[in-house]
Amino acid sequence: MAAPKRILLVDDDPGLRQLLRATLSGPEFTIYETGSGDEALRLVRQLDPDLVILDVRLAPGEPDGLEVCRRLKSDPATRASRILMLSAVKPPPGQQAANGTSPDAYLTKPFSPRALLQYIDDLLGT
Repeated sequence: MAAPKRILLVDDDPGLRQLLRATLSGPEFTIYETGSGDEALRLVRQLDPDLVILDVRLAPGEPDGLEVCRRLKSDPATRASRILMLSAVKPPPGQQAANGTSPDAYLTKPFSPRALLQYIDDLLGT
């Protein structure tokens, strides 16, 4: 059996983190989580997760999900991090940044657990 994929959940809503954790429960994933943009940046460097599931809106006073994504994708040490962005708002057409700081995938809330698992499979080849 392959080693479990490490997934970092980043959302300031504990209820959504609980839903994500329940959806991803099982031996194929090891789940880490935080509600903080600053903590997410630290944890990505510390844990080197296979995937970051990142909400656009995070706690006020800290980097939001878009800023966390931009920092991770522009830093050579974390540039390869796979990021699945979550948002209640669809991104405008053509939002993919030319400088490579866009997420690897974008999932609009509300979403089904099946859709989430399909995105993860597409990103990680699980």
